[in-house]
Amino acid sequence: MVGPASPFDDPVPRGLRIVVATLKIVVAVQCWGVAAAILHGHRDFHMPEFLKVAGNFSPIWSKQFLHNISYGLLAVGGLTLFRPVWPLLLLLTGWFATLAAATFAKENDWPQVAIESARVFAPLALLLLEFWPPASKFSLGRSMAAVFFLRTTSAAAFLGFGVKLLLQARSGGPLVALTVNSLRQIVDRKLDIESGAQVTAILGGLTLALGIGLMVLRSRFFAFLMMVVGLFLAALPILGGKPSNYPDTLSHIALAGVPFSLFLHWLLAVKEQPPILVPDRR
Repeated sequence: MVGPASPFDDPVPRGLRIVVATLKIVVAVQCWGVAAAILHGHRDFHMPEFLKVAGNFSPIWSKQFLHNISYGLLAVGGLTLFRPVWPLLLLLTGWFATLAAATFAKENDWPQVAIESARVFAPLALLLLEFWPPASKFSLGRSMAAVFFLRTTSAAAFLGFGVKLLLQARSGGPLVALTVNSLRQIVDRKLDIESGAQVTAILGGLTLALGIGLMVLRSRFFAFLMMVVGLFLAALPILGGKPSNYPDTLSHIALAGVPFSLFLHWLLAVKEQPPILVPDRR
């Protein structure tokens, strides 16, 4: 049990419960998204090849292993939504990191690894903010570490997505078609491939600028704008593709959820002070 409040304890910041609740939802949804992607056959995250190289496991064993892990993710996502458990959050961090490593080993795609970083570190940030069991008192050090992970991985994810958008806008790729089809759904206007490439390049530049801006500035506006853009990026498979692509959207919900958690923290727990002119006392 947590003892009574002490004057020597770190003060609990305002809005902590709201930030923790937001992260719970983000972690739970991305667990369900990854599980759905595997169970519905959308993606295997290159894990069969990775397991074959790592341990010479057969494709049949790897497929069954992935399915068993997916059912576990469904259960862990539900548990996390109500009562996060730190050993499971550590396992989630390790599993999402393994998926990112398997993708990199197959595709050698650094931008994609950067995009996955927000999903990897969201469970770790939640662990630092709400450690259980046993229940522990709030720690300013753990909170600062959690905010650091949220901020750096959000920036890394946007930098990676921005680079990927700019590269595909120049040489072509699936993101161009997804962007064009998404804008057709939103603005109800036909776009040709050339115009779509230009729009994709603009979106890539904006995403890149937001990632850099978040690293340089502690800005509520940047965090909120990243939430909006991140929601659009996560929704690209549905808006530009078809509703059955929802696992890809859910598995990348951290693109919107992690910046939104940062926005809530800076809005509720951080008070901005106006600059004060210091007079010369000489």
